[in-house]
Amino acid sequence: MGEFCNALGYTGRARISQSAKERGAQCHLPLIVIIAVVVLVAIWFIAIYNGIVTADNKCENAWQTIDAQLQRRNDLIPNLVETVKGYAAHEVRHP
Repeated sequence: MGEFCNALGYTGRARISQSAKERGAQCHLPLIVIIAVVVLVAIWFIAIYNGIVTADNKCENAWQTIDAQLQRRNDLIPNLVETVKGYAAHEVRHP
């Protein structure tokens, strides 16, 4: 921990009357800030990822709904053709 504080420039020499407790608190502050920033960035990435997954699920659901509607229309076409044939046969018999 001492190397970390020294690397950040907190040698404790600025104020000779500092107690060990004050130097320790001064040394831990940058570490706490760095950890807090890392945690906030991680939370931000998790939120972005969850948003992307939610959007992907909505998109998949929309395509499945479209596929179901197209399949339903495709299933109804033979019925429509038979109805038109029946009506055409009726028109031929009764002009």
